[in-house]
Amino acid sequence: MERENWSVEDLVLLARHGNQSVAELTGRDIEEVRARRLQRNIEINCWDKFDPERAHEAD
Repeated sequence: MERENWSVEDLVLLARHGNQSVAELTGRDIEEVRARRLQRNIEINCWDKFDPERAHEAD
């Protein structure tokens, strides 16, 4: 079950702490934290535009 949007403070916690700690500090479900971390990694690493597992196929 997803709660409200993530605040800036919540995202800072996500960047600095592990999933379990973020879940405990924010009161969110661990699955919600995992899903948000995956979303953050996709955004930061451009995984939606560049798939590192298939980078060798371009050679």
